[in-house]
Amino acid sequence: MATVRMSRRLLSEIRTTAREKFKKVNPYKDFPSADTWVTETFKNKVPSFIQKTKEHFNGEYFNFDKIEEVNKLDIHTTKIVQDDDGVEDHIKTTYRCPFDTYTTIPKFMTERYETFSVHLPREHFLVQQCEAVDKHNDACRTGEREYIDKIEEAINDFSTLNQALKAWPALKDLVDDQYVQKVYEKVERKAKQQQQREAIAIQEQELNEVLLTANLLEN
Repeated sequence: MATVRMSRRLLSEIRTTAREKFKKVNPYKDFPSADTWVTETFKNKVPSFIQKTKEHFNGEYFNFDKIEEVNKLDIHTTKIVQDDDGVEDHIKTTYRCPFDTYTTIPKFMTERYETFSVHLPREHFLVQQCEAVDKHNDACRTGEREYIDKIEEAINDFSTLNQALKAWPALKDLVDDQYVQKVYEKVERKAKQQQQREAIAIQEQELNEVLLTANLLEN
């Protein structure tokens, strides 16, 4: 059995693979699409808004000719967080929701490049959906950190991969095949040697009798 040291590089690769497998089992969720709500609430009403604004300001102050293509909505709101003592606090936060396709709105309604921004209360259905996704993803991140910590704790005392695989055979699923093959290459050689030895053992006594007799006669 070839010895494979538990190097920093190997430990790093194990952590990376473990994260990938954890995320596959516990996938992150995307924030909900904002297309329908933005279209119904804003885009369909923009022409009348522009018309009324022009009438009120006599066509001054705003440039309605510049159009911006946007593909995401930034929702500014507040969320409730708890400290270690369970005390709640309201903090400002922003959720970014994608559009399925680009949509156009007057440039003065945009806050930054390709982004339309609104302020919504926590009770709004979009905020509620975003908050649920945020909690799910937070739980995934926490679970991922705890999983990686447990793996590191499990293999921390092993100086070689050989020792770790003996104690935890499933670890091979987190290790590149090249390392596993190196660990077992001599094991396979020894297994073949043992098979050859067993095949000889069946006839060994008969074979040895001839050799022993020949040696005695020579002496």
